[in-house]
Amino acid sequence: MNDIFCSAVASRGVRIVGKIHYCHGVKAVAAFRHLRSAFPQWTEEFWDRVLRNAAWFDEPTVEQAMQVPELKLSEPYAKSLLSRAVVPAAYQAVRQWVSLAGLEAIVLHYLPQACEEPENLGHRVSVLLSFLDAWPLYQKGPERLLFLDRFTEFILACRFSLSPLNLSTPHANFEQALLAAAQRPGFFAHHLIVLAWALRFEDFLGERLAASVYAWVIQSSSTPDENEDDKLAINCAADYSLQKDSLQLVLEDLLQHGKSNIHLITLADALSLLWKVADGEVRRNLLTAALRYRRL
Repeated sequence: MNDIFCSAVASRGVRIVGKIHYCHGVKAVAAFRHLRSAFPQWTEEFWDRVLRNAAWFDEPTVEQAMQVPELKLSEPYAKSLLSRAVVPAAYQAVRQWVSLAGLEAIVLHYLPQACEEPENLGHRVSVLLSFLDAWPLYQKGPERLLFLDRFTEFILACRFSLSPLNLSTPHANFEQALLAAAQRPGFFAHHLIVLAWALRFEDFLGERLAASVYAWVIQSSSTPDENEDDKLAINCAADYSLQKDSLQLVLEDLLQHGKSNIHLITLADALSLLWKVADGEVRRNLLTAALRYRRL
């Protein structure tokens, strides 16, 4: 796959803005890059079909970075502006804060609250970590400001508190969370998506924050579903005979024929990563989850 195609995906992804709550373009770009690495045999023509099926070209976009006044801000002032959603100064607050401390420092500042309270489908965790994951792609490029604008909008949408949390120390582990999420993946398998991002950044999270995410996944997987689309319970998938190419074939089918949604890309990435650490029973459940999101 040529670099022009990959650059075009990255360029559009950082221009996608939220239409319901959070924007998912950058997370999809990060997932695309991981899948491209895991399955280099997938061609540009394949990916073009995938992007069209995932409604990639239907997402709302902006063309330019926000024009904001130049402000000299300290870190505490930047944090205050963001906590109070002062727009457009919040955009400059993030730009200034990144210049002073770096993006990783901002992620670390919000990460404890995100892990303790992942909230809507766990997006506080998965999207936050995806920004850190994708940052090297944009850090020194012409779309740096667009990236920071999307990061700003994500922080504002999260409504993080200015005051730090008193973190609990839950007793939950990855294996428990994976088993629960594989049986009750939630809306568009977001329990699996969040768990995959926590696994990818397990060392970065540390034991306590990772346990908070695992506990949220377990609790969310045991909570009664309110919406009909969320009611995907996988009790037994023993009928599947696992083959060497089982995952690849199911992912190819999911990406090309799954329900039209940008989360197809992030779900495929999550399944690819979790597959590596899953046992046979959980792998069968992962395959079942993927097939459930295929268009009828």
